[in-house]
Amino acid sequence: MKHILLLFLSELHLRNGNVISSFYNPPDGGQPIEGVQTNEPVVKYVMNSLASKGEHLDGIFYFATRKVREPLSIGLPGRQPCTLPQDQFFQDIVHDYPGGEDVHFYGVAYDEEKSTEESIRQVIAMADKISHFMDGNTGEETAIYADMTGGFRYAAMMMLSVMQLLKYRGASIEGVLYSNFQKKAIEDVSEVHRMFSLLSGADEFANFGSVREIESYFKGKETSPELQSLLKVMRQFADAIRICRTSDIMPLAGRLSTSMDAFQKTGHKTLQEDLFMQILYLIRKEYGPLLSPKPTAPDIISWCVDKDFLQQAMTLCTEWLPEYIVDERICYTNNKARQEKLADMGKEMKRDWKKSFIITYVAEPGESDFKPTVSGDSYISAIKDFAKNFNAKKASRYYSPASGKLERLFNEINQYFARGKGRNMNTEEMQDSYPFLYQAAHIIWENRIKNIRYYDNFQTFLKKNSDKSKFVKQLQSISLERIYKLGIAEAHNPRKKKIEQTQPKTIEEKIQSRMNQYRMMLDEGFMETDYPMDMTLEVLENYQRIQKERNQINHASEGKSRSNEEIKALIRKCIDSLKECLAYKKERNLLA
Repeated sequence: MKHILLLFLSELHLRNGNVISSFYNPPDGGQPIEGVQTNEPVVKYVMNSLASKGEHLDGIFYFATRKVREPLSIGLPGRQPCTLPQDQFFQDIVHDYPGGEDVHFYGVAYDEEKSTEESIRQVIAMADKISHFMDGNTGEETAIYADMTGGFRYAAMMMLSVMQLLKYRGASIEGVLYSNFQKKAIEDVSEVHRMFSLLSGADEFANFGSVREIESYFKGKETSPELQSLLKVMRQFADAIRICRTSDIMPLAGRLSTSMDAFQKTGHKTLQEDLFMQILYLIRKEYGPLLSPKPTAPDIISWCVDKDFLQQAMTLCTEWLPEYIVDERICYTNNKARQEKLADMGKEMKRDWKKSFIITYVAEPGESDFKPTVSGDSYISAIKDFAKNFNAKKASRYYSPASGKLERLFNEINQYFARGKGRNMNTEEMQDSYPFLYQAAHIIWENRIKNIRYYDNFQTFLKKNSDKSKFVKQLQSISLERIYKLGIAEAHNPRKKKIEQTQPKTIEEKIQSRMNQYRMMLDEGFMETDYPMDMTLEVLENYQRIQKERNQINHASEGKSRSNEEIKALIRKCIDSLKECLAYKKERNLLA
């Protein structure tokens, strides 16, 4: 290992042209160290400490002001005065000290009259010099000691900047020291510098989910059991996020909150723990949504997006949202046999029935077992509201279990009657173009012909019911059971079987194909929802888009890739659609 010392060279203080010698007490309680220049005691102390371990100081890197680089007449006790630059005098002192003959010096000129920008350039120049030294000793680690004694104005800030830059290059900061001229003591101020490491560690954990810097700060320090537990959970949570252990993230988020509370409630703490306590607010602020008693899947996914953990966010969307969608009854089934079948189907891919239900399940037409779950009063209200102003979307929401069917039926009614009376349409054309309206009209006609005095055929019935308002009122005669079956006949319409059976190729085609399956299964009751159909389909489509995008990224598929900002927008849109459903649910509960 190479050992180097970084310092800001102090000016010599002379009395009647002669140097002033002082003794400084070292922090380890050893023998006082003599020095005529305030950097000198620190340099000798570091050299003594290294020598006691069988090591030696390899180099001293220093900032030198214009004044310490100028020649100065220096008087020494018992010797003739000599004229030389103060930095050269400093080098001679070190070389004359035992073990100092092999120490190399590297100086960077500093002009205190220059601008702040120039000072930054000098910081970069010093970092470059030390980096070059490190590059010349490839394979060996570099330990840095820093003497914060000398310098002007923001010299300490310059030193700290160099040290931080070198940390990123892999150097370790072994000690930070200071010669206190007033107390005549060498003070170890490493803990003050380590405080900055703790602050940067908190920032690193808050923004990037890494606990390495915080653990490094507490390494070798006495810590309470509560802090040990907190650091362990922080590391486990960071690891779970980094490698996306989906089954661990939510439990660990809960434990993170509990561990923070336990640590903050402890009594006596060390100085380091008291300092850490002060920065916990930053972690709580940045992890806020995750620290609630029961963080939800959308909470954690949103947090990942905010932190730019996009791969993790997409993985969590794909893995967690199917269960969330089912549990929140956005799209679900209560059919136990179907659940068991889906669970068996998912075993090979280690999926539970909920994930199989949302991702891969495709039902065969005609097997619906969906039953009305609420009163028909709201269904009648939906029809009455539609009769007022023919607003299909607004009226259909009166009856959420079948809102999708009602909205489609109402839209087809609007489209059909908007054609006007000038153009007749035969029943086959009507069945193809307006299948829901065709079925509803046929049900009304079937109810009519039960009366033995009613003789009109279906075509005649349509002609006689060309008034939109009168037709809509007759919808009330259709039973709830038959409303739920709207769409099944469409699936069995032989004319519809002519649709091209080719497999979808593009991502968009695959999404639309799956959306058609969702619509069919929701229409026929294989899938159920407690929300308006448009809300449910938006959630499912958003999920499909995220799943397909993630698959494309994971498999390095060719084609146009989305930018990070586009992926963020896609995930946020999905989370927003889930929140819209929850807001709707809350509003319905308040009204109930």
